[in-house]
Amino acid sequence: LDRGRRREGQTHASDSRAHIPWLITTMWGRSLLVVVGVLACSAAVCVAGPSGAGPGADPTANAAAVVVAPSTKPTARFTVLTPRLVRMEYSPTGHFEDRATLAFVNRRLPVPQFTQATLPHGGVEITTSALKLSFTPPAPAPPVSCASGGGAQKGFDAYCRELCHDRHSAKQPSGPVSAATCCEMCDAAPDCSVWVHDEHATTANSSAGVNCWLLRSADGVQPSSDRQVGGMGLHPGFTNATLRVVIDGVGTWTPATVDDGNLLGTLRSLDGRTGPVPLNCSAGYLTGESGLDCSWGPLSRSGWAIFDESLTDVIDPATEWITPRASAPSSVQDIYLFAHGHDYRAAMADFIKIAGPAPAPARFSLGVWWSRYWAYTAEELFELADEYQRHALPIDVLVSDMAWHYHGESPVEWGGYSWGRSLFPEPAQFLKDLETAGLNMTLNLHLNPVHTCDDPYDSFAKALGLDPSKGVPIPSPTTAPYNTSVAQLFLTSQKFTEEYLKVLDYMGTSWWWLDDNSYWVPRVLYAHSATKMPKSPMAFSRWGGLGSHRFPIGFSGDTYTAWSSLAYQPLFTATAANVLFPWSHDIGGHRTHNDFAGEDPELYVRWVQWGAHSPFLRTHPQPASTPQLERREWAFALPYSKYLGLAFRRRGRLVPALYTAYKTTETTGIAPLYPLYYDWPTLDMAYAFKDTYMLFNGTFFVAPVLAAADNATQLAAREFWLPPGTWVDTVQGHVVTGPATMVQNYTLYEVPVFARAGAMVPLAPPFTGSAPTQGTARLIPSTLSWEVWHGGALSGSGYVLEDTDDTDASLRRIDATYTTSADGKRMTLATKSAAPDAPRTYSFEIQGCAAVASVSGLVGKGVRLVSTSFDGRRLQSTVVLASDMGSLEAQVEFVTSITDPVMLTSRYRGQRERAHVVKSVVDNHLLHPNQISVPLVDAVNTGTRVRAHPGNLIKELATFNATLPNASHTLVTSPTLPQNISTIVKAWLV
Repeated sequence: LDRGRRREGQTHASDSRAHIPWLITTMWGRSLLVVVGVLACSAAVCVAGPSGAGPGADPTANAAAVVVAPSTKPTARFTVLTPRLVRMEYSPTGHFEDRATLAFVNRRLPVPQFTQATLPHGGVEITTSALKLSFTPPAPAPPVSCASGGGAQKGFDAYCRELCHDRHSAKQPSGPVSAATCCEMCDAAPDCSVWVHDEHATTANSSAGVNCWLLRSADGVQPSSDRQVGGMGLHPGFTNATLRVVIDGVGTWTPATVDDGNLLGTLRSLDGRTGPVPLNCSAGYLTGESGLDCSWGPLSRSGWAIFDESLTDVIDPATEWITPRASAPSSVQDIYLFAHGHDYRAAMADFIKIAGPAPAPARFSLGVWWSRYWAYTAEELFELADEYQRHALPIDVLVSDMAWHYHGESPVEWGGYSWGRSLFPEPAQFLKDLETAGLNMTLNLHLNPVHTCDDPYDSFAKALGLDPSKGVPIPSPTTAPYNTSVAQLFLTSQKFTEEYLKVLDYMGTSWWWLDDNSYWVPRVLYAHSATKMPKSPMAFSRWGGLGSHRFPIGFSGDTYTAWSSLAYQPLFTATAANVLFPWSHDIGGHRTHNDFAGEDPELYVRWVQWGAHSPFLRTHPQPASTPQLERREWAFALPYSKYLGLAFRRRGRLVPALYTAYKTTETTGIAPLYPLYYDWPTLDMAYAFKDTYMLFNGTFFVAPVLAAADNATQLAAREFWLPPGTWVDTVQGHVVTGPATMVQNYTLYEVPVFARAGAMVPLAPPFTGSAPTQGTARLIPSTLSWEVWHGGALSGSGYVLEDTDDTDASLRRIDATYTTSADGKRMTLATKSAAPDAPRTYSFEIQGCAAVASVSGLVGKGVRLVSTSFDGRRLQSTVVLASDMGSLEAQVEFVTSITDPVMLTSRYRGQRERAHVVKSVVDNHLLHPNQISVPLVDAVNTGTRVRAHPGNLIKELATFNATLPNASHTLVTSPTLPQNISTIVKAWLV
């Protein structure tokens, strides 16, 4: 469903394409690019380019998988890519396309088992284990001329599924014309093969119609009483009469079948949006904005999905550069049919086989970003990073928006190609200091011409054969042949692109934030970044159509600060998993509607909590209109600063799990964050709550709070559907069984996350005390934490994937397992490292746990117990073990059973924390609070008593469960407690 790329009047030239070899180095499984030619390529093999295809990728299918309809003049070709994925091509000339497209770069797959049979009149039947395709060639089309009526069919309109809007030619009639004139206009237009005339008369005595549409092609006709349709394009090869596919367990697909169950994909951005944006790429969608690169994915409740590649540009194999398809009649069809039923995971696996894998972003990018539209100096940015360290908050990426190159120095509206020396007097030293601190940086880029005020101007002009003394911007109307836009020249001139990249290199950064709309430039920038970041190249840009997943990461644009904007982002992000695009949002929003939303600390806390459990956590406020738009955690008053700190630190700890999920995505096609229907496709409720999602391959179910709390209770209600299975409520600590539709109330510091029972989640160490917080995301932690959510399951597992060094493509996998005895008193912990010669320390944070009585049975070279500890407030036991070889085994004995029903059902973890907060509120409103809060204090002190007497845990939990209602009743019925506080107490202590 991703159509042709012909926006902005783009054309393609061939003046220099054949003269510059643009190559890349990579593994096909990782899709990493290194552009060479005039650029360096240090690897032994360089075999691809900005297409994003790596070694092993071949757009030419295996001949044994190809079936050509055996008619006298072959016009149809079918490629059986997998048992459930078929490419279907029709060409009246018999010319078929074997080059890669922007979306699909690999067709040479293992040949699946299938049979073929000849049908009458040169037809063919193909049968796989999942479908049966039947094709009968169309009858020869009669000659059509406008003089003979142009093949007009009155009472009919063109039918081209949901895509008529994208098949309109660039030139449309400006006023009413007759049907004959409409036909003649189509004849004269090189990209028109179907015309549609509206029969509605403009006056009572006139036969002139009010509209004439010129279409590239159509799939047939459909009844319409006031229209007529004609043209050569009404006779394409694939129609309901010529092609049908019977899909096992689904039904019959024909070209006119409407996919009304597609689960959608994504579009260019959320720029300027407040709230939801339609993702349905149907006709009439977002009138006037057909350039939004809206793309559907390969998943559909219909049981099938198609991608129509008939008009897309291709990649020239000789130059690895974009080029138009060979000139061909508009009735050429190139369609991919995904016939996977509701096996969505299999569909995504097949998708990456032909579209290429989604490479993991650089590890550092998964940490915490700071970005603000603000005129920071170099010193201020370092001071900002130091504040993160002082507040024990992680920080990994600093972004300079416009200020790095525009602060009054440049006459260019969006900045030029020189550092602004008033803010950054020594940019080389600034970048060096950043690297020393372990921080990464990217700069905002707009595709402006290079001006005389830019430092690289003279060398740029001379390299292009232009006279720099003329002092004109490049490109500009007088700098032929470089006289179109920068984005256009990226398409048409590799020489210009080569020299422009040198201009960017002058700034000294490794990757760029492209803040313009382009579908080709991000691919080139990604490839170019591989010359500096060969292990994990980066491009930070808006979605550029199908295939953009090979060039992470996504910038969703400048959104408005509003609850509705926050509420839409989880749905938008999860749906983009269907095309594997990882979105980075402006957490907290970018701009405001001149209201108080930008200053709402509750909204910001909820936004950061969502960001902590999203692909990327990046702020990007624009304080120009609202200078007080604040995003620094320490600038907020309590309790907001505390709750923001919890979310930021949690994100920092999740980096190993998130990186592991991204590396897994490369081989599975399942994004780290994905919709529920991937795992429960036959359950209607899995489609109902689109703003909830699975995280880390099903380890967590997340339902972020997306609405403000009730003013009276200070609790936010959240409705969601908990999927089937056994889960641990990470807020309350008890075990919950799904499926179940729930409405839960959450305090501002609580985040609705449910862990699958038996999960072991790899985490970075806690951010506490004086431990370094700058640039930690990029590092492999020397102590790897495993968060164990047993939830009563007697066994569980997890794994982590880590890079072995900064340049090698190999990964280290460490598996972790636990098994619990039937009585719940003993747990065997084990790790197995794929690099057994690497010493490692592991911290096992066992949730819903009793205190540790002993650790014994140590197995492995140099295995030793480092420490044990018990947090009676959270019921977490931590066991720290070290090994000289990375692999180990140990048996942990607890003072009491961790599978006792009281342990599994108690909500002590969350309720004790609520009781603690309620006590603080009561203390702040009463002169002598202890007179009425004795039961509450007793409940709050449960953790202290449990730490002192761990053997009494079960008894203490039972006492807590009985005490809390009593404490609530005592407070609520007290005449000395204000009514508004009583309401909060009653709501919180339930």
